[in-house]
Amino acid sequence: MLKMILRQLDERVLFPARLNYLTKWLAPHLSNVETVLDLGASDGRLAHRLSQHLPVKFSCCDVFPQEKQFLPVIKCEATSLPFPDNTFDCVLLVDVLHHDLNPSAVVAEAVRVSRGTVLIKDHFWNNRLDFFGLQVMDYIGNAPYDISLPYNYLTAEQWYRLAEEHKLEIKSDQRFRYNLIDPCRHIVLKLNKTVSG
Repeated sequence: MLKMILRQLDERVLFPARLNYLTKWLAPHLSNVETVLDLGASDGRLAHRLSQHLPVKFSCCDVFPQEKQFLPVIKCEATSLPFPDNTFDCVLLVDVLHHDLNPSAVVAEAVRVSRGTVLIKDHFWNNRLDFFGLQVMDYIGNAPYDISLPYNYLTAEQWYRLAEEHKLEIKSDQRFRYNLIDPCRHIVLKLNKTVSG
């Protein structure tokens, strides 16, 4: 019963608002690319929305694609993508890495299939209250769909270390909340592969 209520709340209120915010924050970073892989696309709704605003070709994949899809979503493991090296101009990871216990392995695979850019939108935290707020919102948005919830959130410093580990240059770092009542801290990192990477 609780999961059904949360699912209705997410689908009718939270996700539509989130979709608008994500489009606003991500579209400017994709204005100069032609091909994008949305890694962790779920039902492809975000890629579909972005494609309505940008002349970009999106490919989508997910470990657990949803039954209803807005764009075709390939089922595959995030650490073993069915694409050759340097396939896409950009790999997009939106609120994916905190669902994985080994985000570094996912980033490594994203770097492999990207020709230049890895664009990450996720969360960060500064204190226990931040962490608790993220857990609550993560549960509301994902538990109704039986998505894994390890609550593996990183601090801003840990995000920077992850970029350094994969020899990624930080071209842009944006931190924000969606609105005044949003309990979550969000981060968008535009990362470019270095010549040696």
